[in-house]
Amino acid sequence: MSNLNVIVRAAAVVAASAVPALAQWSTNPAVNNRVSFGPGHEYDQRLAPAPGGGVWVGWFESVAAPINFELRVQRYDDKGYEQFPTGGIVVSDLNNDTALFNWSMTSDTQGNCYLAFSDRRNGNGTLDVSVQKVTPAGGTPWGTDGINLCDTPDFEAAPAVTIASNGDCIVSWARDPSSGFNDLRLQRLTPEGASLYAFGGLVVPNTGASNSPGFVRAIPSAGGDVILVWLRNIQTFSSPRHIWAQRFDVAGNALWNATVPTIVLAQAVPIGYFPEVLEDGSGGAVIGWHRAAGVPNVVGVQRLLADGTLGFPAAVNGISPSTDATRYRYSPSISYNPATAEITVLFDERNSSQSDRGVYGNRIDAAGNLIWGNEGKVIVPLSQANSTSRIRHRNTSDNGVVCAYFQTDSFGSPNNWIRAQRLDSNGNAVWTPAARYVCSVLSAKDDPEILSAPDVTVPLKGPTFDATIIAWTDARNGTNDAYAQRINNDGSLGGPVPPVPCYGDADGSGVVDFSDITTVLGNWYDTGAPYIPGDADGSGRVDFGDITAVLAQFGFVCP
Repeated sequence: MSNLNVIVRAAAVVAASAVPALAQWSTNPAVNNRVSFGPGHEYDQRLAPAPGGGVWVGWFESVAAPINFELRVQRYDDKGYEQFPTGGIVVSDLNNDTALFNWSMTSDTQGNCYLAFSDRRNGNGTLDVSVQKVTPAGGTPWGTDGINLCDTPDFEAAPAVTIASNGDCIVSWARDPSSGFNDLRLQRLTPEGASLYAFGGLVVPNTGASNSPGFVRAIPSAGGDVILVWLRNIQTFSSPRHIWAQRFDVAGNALWNATVPTIVLAQAVPIGYFPEVLEDGSGGAVIGWHRAAGVPNVVGVQRLLADGTLGFPAAVNGISPSTDATRYRYSPSISYNPATAEITVLFDERNSSQSDRGVYGNRIDAAGNLIWGNEGKVIVPLSQANSTSRIRHRNTSDNGVVCAYFQTDSFGSPNNWIRAQRLDSNGNAVWTPAARYVCSVLSAKDDPEILSAPDVTVPLKGPTFDATIIAWTDARNGTNDAYAQRINNDGSLGGPVPPVPCYGDADGSGVVDFSDITTVLGNWYDTGAPYIPGDADGSGRVDFGDITAVLAQFGFVCP
């Protein structure tokens, strides 16, 4: 019997026993994907890329004291199907504070998810930092409760986590004693969970003493190194909340300026503010912020090169994306294209009285020039009735961007829609109409997070579909619940659609072969737009007709 006949017979057996899947990415902006289903409130979502164009979603869920908040995580595949039981799996259900503090989540090249957070597990009266690893199958190889990194009576919260290029997990946080100065701590764990530094972490040089740092971010650098970016001093309201940075090798040695941090910004940013920080693909970083500069408030960005020098050395306080001196700017969303060395900045633009708000943006080249004009592009015009906030964006594969933002229905309303736009490399709108609804439910919303799907850090199987995933907190049901939505690059909502339909090519590879039968079986009974993955005949449904189409075209190379 030929190999083809064996596969066809096996396909018939598997297909006959297959059952329809229960959920997928919604195509309706009024019915987004609900992530959490607990009776309490859910807050503070985080996203990280998962294998095959999927996504990890993590969140905190309120429960009864003394636990107060559980940390949960769910994994979705590229089509929006839950990979764990509805409501996700519990990452931490140990005693926690009555208030939530910042936490961090990332993933590695094997698709494992890492969550760094704080809780009161040690019973010392305050928060300590822990980290957990969750495999794509939902396993917890670092134990049921993860790995505790510190145990002191000092306040230790808001950890940052990243994965180094050698696969180590890096966690950094601030230690805030009841008296005296803060310091920064750094811990490195192997993929197996072995800590490379002493319990409690290394003390970052030049923190503590006259500096009292906090609000740390972490990104990978070259050679397994890590870059930390933090606020120099947060001890009082008038402290110099400047932005400092340092690079550390695998042994924990500070590499720049004889252990002296690089000063990224020597002006104070707001109280309680985390700078925006991205890796640049060359061992350096891209950093964005907003700050008060008298009148008005301004946005700035800076490159930090792998050797610790500034990419825009002549711009002492960074590059501003607008030369206008009459309006206010807040909350930058930044992205970076390593191929062109260009930074894209989108931000909250306001008039002088801050009653009217809109979305503006600009692109900055390697020399610091404003590519989209001195005042940037107007993405959403200033408006009082339909003001915007919470802008998030990410780059597309064609050097454009997709952005999403909250928009109110009336002045002073606590309720928002979520809308999105796609811009080309010149900052011009691609879709018609330019803005599309991601969520058309008018309700109170918070905590938006955005992710490119799939992400380049995760190896993919099959075709790559360029898309965006956004998650947020939504009060449409009377309590705060976590929701998510996938936005395709053509402005549609829902799961991936192969960009060039070809009859018989179920996986979008360009060749009709054995893998197309596997794709049909893996997506059995899926429905949607024509030529969704597995839909070899373009009917909008994956069924026996698609196996027939693959067999009829077997060996065909698509034009």
